[in-house]
Amino acid sequence: MEAQAYGADLDVQATQTMGAADLIADVAVNGAPGRMLGGGRVQSSASGNVTAMAGSAGVVTADIDQTSAAFTQAYTFANPQYVPAEAEFTAEAIGNTVASTVTQGDQDLTIRQRQTGAAVWATTSANAGNAWDLAGRARATANHVAVANQGGSVISRTDQGNVADVRANAIVTAYDFGEVTSHAGATANSVHVGNADIYVRIDNTQVNSGGVQADASFQGNGGYDAYVGADAAGNTITAYSCSDCPGYLEAANTQVNSGAVTATANTRVDSHGRAVITGVNAVGNSATFYVTRPGGD
Repeated sequence: MEAQAYGADLDVQATQTMGAADLIADVAVNGAPGRMLGGGRVQSSASGNVTAMAGSAGVVTADIDQTSAAFTQAYTFANPQYVPAEAEFTAEAIGNTVASTVTQGDQDLTIRQRQTGAAVWATTSANAGNAWDLAGRARATANHVAVANQGGSVISRTDQGNVADVRANAIVTAYDFGEVTSHAGATANSVHVGNADIYVRIDNTQVNSGGVQADASFQGNGGYDAYVGADAAGNTITAYSCSDCPGYLEAANTQVNSGAVTATANTRVDSHGRAVITGVNAVGNSATFYVTRPGGD
């Protein structure tokens, strides 16, 4: 669902329900022994329920209720032999998502999301014989809310619940490589609220009982730089108000995670390499609220 209003107020009341079905996006680039001389970008994306709202010079008021019981999966596969250019392969699976952006206006949002299906999985497998600049990325999220505002106030009430298995897996291989990136991100419940003005008020509740797992790996023979990372989180919220004015942020936050949260990263270079940077993060609950940029004045 998409709704927009410019120079006027927008009032949205919507219910979105995805039943217990398979929701699968699958893309394959079977290139062996082919070549991708110009590089490329390939993506698979599977989403249960999506709401996008935008406004300017008005007030956006919304009451959104999303429920997905689907098995949601995005899968991207590629195996070219020779890639002498930048190539990026991504997979993204999301159960429920709401995005709202307003300029010179206000937002008053109530959002409820439930992911009740068995799983939300994203897998990328990017493989090459010789790759100059190769990236494989996978992201899986059960519930996601993103609110951006400028020139007004934001009142946000979010309620997210997940019982699904949330899993992201990024696999990258290259016999010879220049720069390679493998990254996996898995999150059960995610909220991001940002306002480049003075006032933000948040009432957030997140409950996760599903397992969350992010796995990233790279294997190669010889080359230069390898970057491998995995991030997994049960519940996460980030919110901020104006960074260069007297910002005000009021937050009431409840987060409960009882699901296992796991992140793993594996890198193997058989012969030689210049640099290997590998990192993992696994967090049950994360809440960040600020009225200045992190690290700023």
